[in-house]
Amino acid sequence: MPSANTPQSESAESDQTQWRRRRFLEKTGVAVSSLATASSLAGCLDRREPSDSSAIEAIEATFDALDDIEGYAVEIGGSVEARASGETSTTVLDGEQRIDETARRSHAFVETTTNRDEQYLDDETLYERCDSSRYTNVDEVWYPTETKVDWAKATLLGSQQSLLEISEVYDRGTEDRFGGEARVVEFAVNPEKYDRYQRRLGGADENTPTPDTVSLTQWLVEDRPVRVRTEVERGSSFGPTVEEDIRYDVTYEPVSIELPDIVEDEDACPEI
Repeated sequence: MPSANTPQSESAESDQTQWRRRRFLEKTGVAVSSLATASSLAGCLDRREPSDSSAIEAIEATFDALDDIEGYAVEIGGSVEARASGETSTTVLDGEQRIDETARRSHAFVETTTNRDEQYLDDETLYERCDSSRYTNVDEVWYPTETKVDWAKATLLGSQQSLLEISEVYDRGTEDRFGGEARVVEFAVNPEKYDRYQRRLGGADENTPTPDTVSLTQWLVEDRPVRVRTEVERGSSFGPTVEEDIRYDVTYEPVSIELPDIVEDEDACPEI
């Protein structure tokens, strides 16, 4: 990592910023695109079994249950494992996302032992912390990015609706968990359609490989998702095989989010 006095080229800064933003969006959504993964086979041949009618009804019921909520908080936890040339590297991550549906604001962070990424969303404008603010004795300042987020799609409700359009869903019965009877639903998402869905939300670009295998399970209590677990594997001919195992625990409660100090654009960030 360069020191505070080591300048970087504009292209290097831009590349690093875009990479961080891309990976962050994949983990948080910026609302919930990463809640949208499921198991199926890559390729043109679709071997998924048709959806269970009871599973379709369960997911459609979440539309009404999520339509009038004021806010919610999502606890994020999991790991990312990369394998290449016989070596394996594992990164454990933790994070949180808070969404104020009434004010159309979101605040999220994901951190590991060596890094922390954090973003704010105000309606469709995404804010990122100035690189210089990562250093001590520099004001904490944020700037609007060029990434525009469709708020309607970047919420749990939008995610559920989009998922059902590109998935087969299966009823796996109920479990006594999370303070009540939880209905368990598995999603089988078409990998190519899921990949396009992520790109529309800004969670992937042309350099992100299409998932090879993906799995998702949702636990629904009172017709609302209270836990989502995703397992994603991406392979590459020129890079490592990456496996992600992420858990999202959702608590429904009113949320208030204050925006930080904001400058006009990245060029207005404090100098080091």
